[in-house]
Amino acid sequence: MASATNSMLYTLCNFLSATVFIACLVLKVPQILSVFKKKSSKGLSTNSVLLELCGYTILLTYQCAKSYPLSTYLEYCFLVPQDVILLALVLHFMGRLSVGALPVFGIYLFVCYALAFRLVPDAVLTTCISLVTPISMSSKLLQIATLLRSKDAGTLSATTWGLATYSTLARSITTVVQTGDMAVLTTFSISFVLNSVMTTLVVFYQSRKTKGD
Repeated sequence: MASATNSMLYTLCNFLSATVFIACLVLKVPQILSVFKKKSSKGLSTNSVLLELCGYTILLTYQCAKSYPLSTYLEYCFLVPQDVILLALVLHFMGRLSVGALPVFGIYLFVCYALAFRLVPDAVLTTCISLVTPISMSSKLLQIATLLRSKDAGTLSATTWGLATYSTLARSITTVVQTGDMAVLTTFSISFVLNSVMTTLVVFYQSRKTKGD
């Protein structure tokens, strides 16, 4: 009986992982296209995007370093590049992107390599993953605060935030079953709650603007 239950749980996790992977292939694309088409980052918090990129990067490199099943974090291989593109677009339309950003990007890539291939002490990895939850919370709270202040969704994509909400819920489930890593689970659980709030706010302000028009 226990064996059958475990088999069902892992089948469920594989299904959830597959759907999360598919969703994350395009998760940031609606947001990227929205910013690109409108040639504006209105509604987006630059600091929020930057912090989100840091959080995604740590989750990717940490789980790679710990040799966790690839299915539990494969989506970050696509989310990180998407966030890099989004951040570059935001900075570009703000007039703050220059050649001087290249050395910073080079340092970022080196740090990613060092973390993923354990060129740093395990204590550094432990410290990094412990920072993911406050980083993730800060990122989403900054975006929520920006939206509440402006009361205008601007270029924010409800599709992107909806997909993010589903992904963090699914990842909370797969983490419980497959790795049991409490640090990662805490991050996903809090992210799910905040993503839900953000999705609700974006839909609310977009619908209110539509009615006003």
